[in-house]
Amino acid sequence: PNDDVNSIDYLYSQYSTDDTLFYKTAGDRIKNPLAGTEMELMEGKRLYEINCAICHGSKGDATGHIVESETFPATPTSYFSDALMAMPAGQMYHSIMYGKGVMGSYSSQLDPTERWMVVTYIRSLQAEYLAAQDAAEENENENENEEEGAEGETDSNETESNG
Repeated sequence: PNDDVNSIDYLYSQYSTDDTLFYKTAGDRIKNPLAGTEMELMEGKRLYEINCAICHGSKGDATGHIVESETFPATPTSYFSDALMAMPAGQMYHSIMYGKGVMGSYSSQLDPTERWMVVTYIRSLQAEYLAAQDAAEENENENENEEEGAEGETDSNETESNG
């Protein structure tokens, strides 16, 4: 099959005898062709806010307007869930193209390059999330070390005054 998603003959159909066959194949074979330039990220963010944020939330945490208004029958998965953090870019692209679960297809709203821009932006949200998690963990470790250091000073001060 031609793996160039900009070609007309994108062969990873939504339909197969096994619903997950092409979805998984797209994840294995299709790679994001974009470099992730500043322009691509900015356009990806703009497109995301128009097409995705209403359900997935502006931060990607599944708290979009439809979710908060409780008018939609299902809550989308947060982009920060283990499953979506590990999802190959090709599967994200395939989900945007054909829909997944309750989410419909966005193939008529987004051309192939725009779909990749959205995937690129989602990956940037995930990278920011991971960086924030790492920073919080590092800060927590520093606070624990400071507390242990303060306890050690208290212990040595008590030893000196008792000595």
